[in-house]
Amino acid sequence: NAHTTLTEKDFVKKVHIDVAVPVSYLTEHFIHELDRLEPFGNGNEKPLFAQKKMYINGVRELGNSGRCLKLQLKDENGYPAEAMLFGDISQFYKDAADSFGEEAVLRMKKGLPHPVNMALTYYPEINQWRGMKSIQIVIKNYRFPERKE
Repeated sequence: NAHTTLTEKDFVKKVHIDVAVPVSYLTEHFIHELDRLEPFGNGNEKPLFAQKKMYINGVRELGNSGRCLKLQLKDENGYPAEAMLFGDISQFYKDAADSFGEEAVLRMKKGLPHPVNMALTYYPEINQWRGMKSIQIVIKNYRFPERKE
């Protein structure tokens, strides 16, 4: 251990994506074509897509477990996207605050203007609720920009 050349960056989790696909390219037809690749599981993982600079327009926690967050996003061109994030929501807020500050996160939670944006990996799906269909993405990984001091 005393002679290692490893740094903290060597221990950062690597995420491998299949392809960068802007959310504006997503259509029901595209998602149905992805469904033809099923069943997903060991040896046949769901394709993982990515997009940078997704701005958060709104957030809403679902349920009372603190493990489900619905986000209203938009890309750099203003194209909207609905997203779901499953996991530790408090960690998501902490990560956002580490990059943008507590005030920006409070503004984001209240729906006020703020600078919070992130890069993310996702899988698209069709959300069906109360007879309505919409395209949504399920966020698998996210990364906020490094904080500039």
